[in-house]
Amino acid sequence: MRLKPPAALPEVLAPVPAAWNRPRILACVLAAGAMALAGCGGASSSSSAASSSADPVIVGTQANSLPTPPAQTDVNRYVGIDLNGGTSWNVSISHPDQTFSYQQLQGAGTQGAAGSSSAGDFSSASDMEYLADMTGQSGGPNTFAGLNAEIESGVSLLADGSNGSWIEDSVVAVPVPRTGCLAPNGSVGIDFLEFPPPASSTPTTNTLYAYANLAYKNGTFSYSNVAQYVVGGASASTYTIPFADSYCIVGEAGYALEGTPVSVPAGTSTLEVYLGSSGVLAGTFNLGSSGTLTPGAIIGIVQPAQAVDLSAVTAGTYKGLYLNYGLTGGYPDLAYFGRASAWVTEPVSNQTGSTVIGGWVDGYQWLFGGVPLPTVTGNTVIDFGAQDSSHAGMFPYATITEQDPSNLCSASQQSVGSDGNTYCTFPVVAMVGESYGKYMIFIAGPEPTVGSPLFYELVQD
Repeated sequence: MRLKPPAALPEVLAPVPAAWNRPRILACVLAAGAMALAGCGGASSSSSAASSSADPVIVGTQANSLPTPPAQTDVNRYVGIDLNGGTSWNVSISHPDQTFSYQQLQGAGTQGAAGSSSAGDFSSASDMEYLADMTGQSGGPNTFAGLNAEIESGVSLLADGSNGSWIEDSVVAVPVPRTGCLAPNGSVGIDFLEFPPPASSTPTTNTLYAYANLAYKNGTFSYSNVAQYVVGGASASTYTIPFADSYCIVGEAGYALEGTPVSVPAGTSTLEVYLGSSGVLAGTFNLGSSGTLTPGAIIGIVQPAQAVDLSAVTAGTYKGLYLNYGLTGGYPDLAYFGRASAWVTEPVSNQTGSTVIGGWVDGYQWLFGGVPLPTVTGNTVIDFGAQDSSHAGMFPYATITEQDPSNLCSASQQSVGSDGNTYCTFPVVAMVGESYGKYMIFIAGPEPTVGSPLFYELVQD
């Protein structure tokens, strides 16, 4: 029996705004007019914005950079991508009055009306924002509506609930300006991670991570120097991201960049990307294989101007979500890392300057199984390894060490921990970015102890 969580605070937020329904216009106008924006990672300067276009573009003026992010605010509106299903989301989080709203919308290349929505109050639970519906949209007042962790104004990690139940949606959302698409003045390098569906769990040929330069000129966003890789660094040949010339549109959840259709074995695929003001992007597209089009998701980070300080990253504490289709059926779980984290206990290994230690707890059991607020045994080690010298923020040869209770790993990957249990060390790819002085970590790769892909999404406390 699923137990109802306790009621949240009594304030009520207005109903979720209606979904975007303006037509897509595949034509952008070069911005004109001054705005107080500057290049991401560059010196402060002014930027241009269109004054009359339905789909304007805001261009940074610092060479090879996006507009500078605006100041942090207490009321934040995000657009996001569901990693499990590729649909789009509108999310609003208001910190002064502890209210929220969200609405699931149709995603790129999909059909159908809007999905789940909720609005209400949030309170603190397990160091995250506990979302409780107060409007009846999720089945009744005070019902569980989800969990959220965020770097305010930078990125939001939303795990959705509906009718008081934990469901599979896990959303990475970014704050996109409501006045137009962001564009680089020149080009910017972007690191990407792809989170594949269950069918693409075989890692030998499918894209896991990618690099590309994004440029803007005369209404067209173009990608160049595209390189896509599998775990281990070999070139990918299947489930590749369809990078193509893109145009500013009014997307399902806000201004977005939509690419021209690309032919894939199962038909055509179109990449749709929401590029956030802090240089994080969330995108969805159709993966094509074996005569079937399947939604896929990518998360990207505009490459920082210089290498990420790994010692500073590993000194932080983090909270977020862990996903693995094979282990939990897609339900997101709560993850905590960092030697100073109050949620991580009894570390099995010593943390070093290149590692963070933590673990995850079953979100469903915590929410509905009556268990206490979670603490995690520190039995999972993320070792970032060396940073790519040409792509700041990307760690393509990272590893995870975790328990292997079913002995699914090869003997060469196994070891015995200080707790006497069998552990497995396996390769993953880690991507690290910074937003408003805090780090975010995204990790993807095949998980041999389970036999399906994993994805960690973490933000610094």
